[in-house]
Amino acid sequence: DAGYYPDNKFRSLLRRWQQPGDVTDQPRASYDGTSNAVGLISSRYFEDGSYVRLQEVTVGYQLPGKIARMLRMADSRVYISGRNLHTWTKYSGYSPDVNSNGSSSNTGLATEFYAYPLARAVMIGISGAF
Repeated sequence: DAGYYPDNKFRSLLRRWQQPGDVTDQPRASYDGTSNAVGLISSRYFEDGSYVRLQEVTVGYQLPGKIARMLRMADSRVYISGRNLHTWTKYSGYSPDVNSNGSSSNTGLATEFYAYPLARAVMIGISGAF
């Protein structure tokens, strides 16, 4: 919200938190001394990132030998499979698996910096042996 110190500031920064007991909708202003960051160290955008995800499910049916033989197969199976079907979370962004630098590593959890949510996929198939 406050940006870098040489930049213009929003008037709302005047309502910033300054001391215990202050009630405001603006985070405290802070300066870290190295990156000229003012207001970047704040709990304003913290959220609960906990989640439960239905990551992968497969349901299959092994066809009886009689039907497999009618199809001139030794063995046959039909199945439906799904990946990333649903995520239960109160997180407001794309996915609670966010990262801070756009890499595939989620060790620096912070923001959704060029990170796309996991794709949902549903597959239906038949497998068999002749």
